This record gives sequence, structure tokens and C-alpha cells, in this order.
Amino acid sequence: ELDPKVPQTTPAAAVPPPAVNLKEVERLLCEIRTLMWDKAGVIRRGKDLSDAVKRLQDIAMQDGPPSRNYYEALNILEVARAITRSALAREESLGAHYRTDYPLKDEAALPKHSYISKNSKVTFSPDAPGIALPQVSGR
Repeated sequence: ELDPKVPQTTPAAAVPPPAVNLKEVERLLCEIRTLMWDKAGVIRRGKDLSDAVKRLQDIAMQDGPPSRNYYEALNILEVARAITRSALAREESLGAHYRTDYPLKDEAALPKHSYISKNSKVTFSPDAPGIALPQVSGR
């Protein structure tokens, strides 16, 4: 018998998940994919990267009910923002990524890792965090 003093809840399985505007989420994902392909692909230009950074910052996903699609879209948006901001800050061609406005690798500079967080500038450091690079001695 149920205790009348204890509030009764509906089992989670019996509550239908809230409706997510899947069309809006998919539209934003399509826009982000296209933007990344067109502006932040293997061959990059500073102006295109700058345009991509601005557009990605302007995309605002409405608070949505918890769903896998919603959280995946939020994560994809944040990763796209980090990639474009890092690519714009690195003013050299490196590895497979080519900057048409900086076509050469800076051979005089030490190799450096880029570090980024959501609300800070991109910084560069020759050392990976928490990893001591071996000292190279002349032989």
C-alpha cells in the first residue's frame, strides 16, 4: 500500500521525452558542416577563417530539452569554434593545413602546441601540458 505522505512520481519510462525541434538542430548542423568545409578545410585563408569564427559565434542554440541530438549539436558547435579560432591564430602553414595568406612554415621558430579554452585567447607553447620534452644533447 502507498504511503499518502510520500509524494508519488511517475516512473521515468512512462514519461515521454520532450519534443526537440530536430529540424532546427539538423539545419544548424548542416550550416556548421558546410561552413567548416568551405572556410576551415585543408586550404585556408585568414579572411575565411575570420568569417567562420564570427558566424560560429553568432550561432545561438536555444536551450533545449535534454536529448542526444541537442547535446551533440552543442558539442559540434563548440569544437567548430575551437578549431576555427585556433586555425586563425596560427599564422603559418603547418602539416596538412595550408594558409594561403601564410604559405610557409616558420622554420626558425620552435614547434609549438596551441591551447584554447572556451572564453580565452589562443595561446602557443613549445611544451605539451604535463609532458617534459627530452633534452637533446650534442653527440
